[in-house]
Amino acid sequence: MNFHPVANIFPLLQGEDFEKLKDDVAQNGLLVPIWLHPDGRIIDGRNRWRACEVVGIYPRFEVWDEAKHGPLVDFVVSLNLHRRHLTSSQLAVVALEIEKILAEEAKERQATGEPGVYGGKPLKEKIPYAVNGQARDHAAKKVGTNGRYVQDAKLLERQAPDLLEQVKNGHLTIPQAKQAIARQRVPESTATPPLPPNKYHCIVLDPPWPVKKIEREVRPNQGVELDYPTMSLEEIEALPVESLADLDGCHLYLWVTQKYLPFGFDLIKKWNFRYQCLMTWKKNVGITPFSWMYDTEHVIFARCGNLPLQQLGLRLSFEAPVSGHSVKPDVFYNERVLLASPAPRLEMFARKPREEFEIWGNEVLAS
Repeated sequence: MNFHPVANIFPLLQGEDFEKLKDDVAQNGLLVPIWLHPDGRIIDGRNRWRACEVVGIYPRFEVWDEAKHGPLVDFVVSLNLHRRHLTSSQLAVVALEIEKILAEEAKERQATGEPGVYGGKPLKEKIPYAVNGQARDHAAKKVGTNGRYVQDAKLLERQAPDLLEQVKNGHLTIPQAKQAIARQRVPESTATPPLPPNKYHCIVLDPPWPVKKIEREVRPNQGVELDYPTMSLEEIEALPVESLADLDGCHLYLWVTQKYLPFGFDLIKKWNFRYQCLMTWKKNVGITPFSWMYDTEHVIFARCGNLPLQQLGLRLSFEAPVSGHSVKPDVFYNERVLLASPAPRLEMFARKPREEFEIWGNEVLAS
């Protein structure tokens, strides 16, 4: 017996669940028919077909009729949702399978100019589902989940299909699978190194804020996790910045994201620094997923003690291209920090060795 692609939308029953179905079929016969496409392929009932084969019962069949039963995908989903006890993660995987079918159907309709199931102009006059996300959103709506969760499932399919299979079978949730990927990406050598014993006139600090990269399919995919392990706000607040500063005079350069700028102001107070000004990096790229073009990043400049600037009149703004996620531009170090702040200097969470700075962070040690 052949199976239509829509028959694969929902996962096969495993273990005890299949044994219960098999026992029920053996005792009571096949109460729910197996549904066929007009071309003879099964569209719903793979588990019932398997159970009938095992117990030696010839199944009952009925044939789907679009005029009578409605669109094929909608029909198969309606047959399964009420009798399946699926987690939200499993529903996202189901929606992912539906998305593939809808996207393929959209391509066919676009080629022929036929109007879509959901009405409107012929799809050849529209952007295909696969490009603008309509298939994903329709699929998510059909099973009662959201498009972002389906996108998570899609990224898992690319990055770790073995983990996605465990999600499909109910052994993992999507968040658990994403955490497993993150753990695999963290090298063993990323244990936190000991703090340096010295006191510094200058500290540059770029904390691993608890943020995710934007998930997009334009540009090479950025993925669902960052390139480095992040810290909670509580962990960042607990950093011993004050104990590393020369209390007679120290300049602090604290990199902050747009989201955590208010928290950054709170941090410098808790570390007993005084705010002076805000530096701005004007980037050559930006993102506009919801609102403004995010093409700037900021540095809070704060001080303790009475250490003057080495050079006056330096601009607070600087422009430089982006060279990698979280990589800060050389112009910040060479034309701002080194000119304004005396040694000894410490860079915390450094991504690479840098002349005239001591460094602290696990990424440099791991490289």
